[in-house]
Amino acid sequence: MSVDEAAPSLTVTVERQALWTIIRLSGGLDQQSHKGLVDCVRSIFDEVDQPFVCVDLSGLQFCDSSGLACLVMTWRATQERGGALVLLRPAGQVARLMSLGGLTEAVPVVDEVPG
Repeated sequence: MSVDEAAPSLTVTVERQALWTIIRLSGGLDQQSHKGLVDCVRSIFDEVDQPFVCVDLSGLQFCDSSGLACLVMTWRATQERGGALVLLRPAGQVARLMSLGGLTEAVPVVDEVPG
């Protein structure tokens, strides 16, 4: 992405399924937009003592290092609270960045929301 190109805006939606809270991200997760994910995670932590979070990345078109750091902090925070974090279907540039950054070695990557 060139300097002139702006990352697509981030859209965050939340769905609850039994034990898991699914956060669906679409657009771009970067330094300008990661606050949307942070706010969403904080609200989940306010509601649930032991958060089990599935972050659906299938609609995410772009992620930079600050977006990756936000996912790492979310993973650590869920673990500190006795919960878990999984990443759902990262693809393309997002999957490559997560692999290069070592995130996929630490955080489970799944093809469907855990049962």
